[in-house]
Amino acid sequence: MATRRNTGAPDATSAEIRRQAQAHGPEALEALAAIMTGSGSEQARIAAAREILERAYGKTTAPPPDESSEPEEITIRYVNDWRGSGESGQ
Repeated sequence: MATRRNTGAPDATSAEIRRQAQAHGPEALEALAAIMTGSGSEQARIAAAREILERAYGKTTAPPPDESSEPEEITIRYVNDWRGSGESGQ
């Protein structure tokens, strides 16, 4: 019976593909920068800028807040647990 590889575990092929892709990283970044600063379409420049920013700072985890909405009100209530104090609870 053949053994199964753990899902998500890197194999030799994946590692080699990643190594080859990383070798082209600087050239790919230069191409994105050329698109971003070039005279092409605004859509292409924005997409290139977004790709560069995501690689530099990571993808955003949540959409930015809607500035027209009011801030949420949060209530924090502290509860004194008398049971752990050694008193009779009076």
